[in-house]
Amino acid sequence: MISTRVLFSVIAIGAAILLGAVSAAAHFGVSAEWVHAFGNLMMAAGTVTAAFWAVYSFRQSKRAEAARWVKELFAEFFFNPAFDEVRDLIEFGYEHQLKPVLHAMLLGRALPHFTLEERRLLKELDNFLNYLEYVLYLESMGHIETADREAIFNYWTGVLADDDHAAVRLYCRQYGYERVAELITPAEQPDEPLLAVYGTLREGEATLEPVGGRAALKLRGSCVLRGQLVDLGEYPGLIDGEGRIAGDLFAVTDAAAWAELDAYEEFFPDDPAASEYDRVYVRLVEPRLDAWVYRYIGPVEGAARIAGGDWLSRGEAGQACARADL
Repeated sequence: MISTRVLFSVIAIGAAILLGAVSAAAHFGVSAEWVHAFGNLMMAAGTVTAAFWAVYSFRQSKRAEAARWVKELFAEFFFNPAFDEVRDLIEFGYEHQLKPVLHAMLLGRALPHFTLEERRLLKELDNFLNYLEYVLYLESMGHIETADREAIFNYWTGVLADDDHAAVRLYCRQYGYERVAELITPAEQPDEPLLAVYGTLREGEATLEPVGGRAALKLRGSCVLRGQLVDLGEYPGLIDGEGRIAGDLFAVTDAAAWAELDAYEEFFPDDPAASEYDRVYVRLVEPRLDAWVYRYIGPVEGAARIAGGDWLSRGEAGQACARADL
């Protein structure tokens, strides 16, 4: 290696200087002890120089190796047709193609009940996530630097971390993509699942006992959801749209409570056609965490929209309901 050659060269130069110093000492009558000390000094200086050069050469070698990795990763991800479809799915087909399949997986639908097309979509996503896991592994082992990974993949990890891709983040956490999950999930996201409620399950309402009670639902505080709120009579419904909805955020500490919650909200995972609500995973407006929420999927023609977005204040001044043209 070049560092070894440099070391030998420095030693040879030191030896030559030392011999020259001995000859000069003999000629000028300098003591042998002084010559010996001078030689040791020169050899030490040469060794330090060689050490610095070895470190420099090692770093240069590592950067050359990293450059090869970056080139290969870039070519594989952008020029390999195997990733063409999944990039389109994540960026353009997520809402109507990929997200419904992810929610079905997260809600426990058995794989044999997925269609061949749905399984294919999951396979495309798994290939993409496995590739990102591999890239993050290379980074953790020092083969590439964080700046190298960000130069190629920062846009795509940013897409996975945005408001609309909450279901991907939960999928990564539940199905073993730990490195990807850590990269795209908010640092404040707790391990326990969260439920955001906006109607009769809110704090102050009297309907928590039939769905597992306080032991299963631990209040974390208030929250704000994105969407519109419609008045369905005895209870409200959250629908898609622009707006802010006041709610409460709970941690679900007992997984058995989900069955009671689903039944209370008339959400039937195995029979969507009979459901009044759907359970979806979303990014909250405040706090910036991911949580489950029950979204109303029934008819809304002629329903009154709660203008202030707060079910508990619907009868107060300034919170009047407006007839929704939906």
